[in-house]
Amino acid sequence: MHNGKRIKVLQIITRLDRGGSAKVVLELAAHLDRRVFAAEIISGLTIYPQERIDDYMKRTGIKVRFLPALQRELSWHNEVLATISLYRLIREIKPDLVHTHSSKAGILGRLATKLNGISAIVHSPHGHVFYGYFGRAKTGLFIFLERLSAFWTDNIFTLTEVGKADHIALRIAPQKKFISVPCGIDLQRFQGTMDLDSRSQLALQRQKKGELGFAGKSPIIGTIARLVPIKGQSDFLVAAAKTVYEFPDTAFVIVGEGELKASLMAQAKKLGIDQQTYFLGQRSDIAEILATFDLFVLPSHNEGLGRVLLEAMAMGKPIVATTVGGIPEIVKNQETGILVPPHAPDRLAEAISYLLKNPTLGATFGQRGKERVKIFDIQKMVEKIELLYHQVLSRKTRR
Repeated sequence: MHNGKRIKVLQIITRLDRGGSAKVVLELAAHLDRRVFAAEIISGLTIYPQERIDDYMKRTGIKVRFLPALQRELSWHNEVLATISLYRLIREIKPDLVHTHSSKAGILGRLATKLNGISAIVHSPHGHVFYGYFGRAKTGLFIFLERLSAFWTDNIFTLTEVGKADHIALRIAPQKKFISVPCGIDLQRFQGTMDLDSRSQLALQRQKKGELGFAGKSPIIGTIARLVPIKGQSDFLVAAAKTVYEFPDTAFVIVGEGELKASLMAQAKKLGIDQQTYFLGQRSDIAEILATFDLFVLPSHNEGLGRVLLEAMAMGKPIVATTVGGIPEIVKNQETGILVPPHAPDRLAEAISYLLKNPTLGATFGQRGKERVKIFDIQKMVEKIELLYHQVLSRKTRR
């Protein structure tokens, strides 16, 4: 307890659109010990929410507020409006500790918190924008602003040791401020499917394949991510076109929405695989869809952690992914999957074909992944963050 009362923790994120960072914020707030912590969330403009926010608030009792001026795109007018709005909301909420998430909300949220005189501030980058997102000038601006924001930040929680090293190498802050806190997933969400016997799993797979429109197709190769350049779905389609020569009955499944959907659909048609490529859009039944996959692929060009990899591993799926960001800390090459360089669809296709030709090896990778993912349970992440919150507040009390 904090002075005999629950500790009021405010989570601030740029957006709650579907994606790993939104899942982490919603689940972290929901899983904090309610006897000790009272959580609230502020989010910027959100178009495709991770889940129905009204349902989330009713289910968890956690208030979520939206600020339309807080947007991912750079606009000095909106940045000023967002900072003023954040300042006013923080003054109204009066949190004991503020935890910011992602780059934009991290910069503006920490500034507004500091202006309110609140000194207990932590930040989670959820990856970074230091390469693969912007040009040199804009990237340099973000690095400068991250360094500035770090001055009044107690701790920065990176998802991986690689992310921690990237920040330190760019002198964002002294090493002592960084703590690696891998994100976790709610394994209970997958428990029912994981515990089914093989006959029941096959029945579920057949039913779901029919529902999704690719009954009779085999194997099923899928990827799940926002349809944006950094996620590398274009490479996935090129690899798919190469794979189909050896495995003509393959179905390639892409789950997600984003700016590239139309161009990716056009690319699939140009490659001659549009009849075998299924764009499912945003889905809430991820566990059931993963159950239909024989192989999960994540061809990202940059990735903080790749939370969806944990979900695929929880479902016992072998992985093919790229050697970027924190992915090698999740997927162990030649143990739970195969890692290839980014921007290399030929290598991606080779890895996919190799696992399809060696299903016993793929099954072994999947089983090892199912065991490995247990260390990434959501409760382990929450307990570590709760301890870090207490440590930050304790240091403030002693001063």
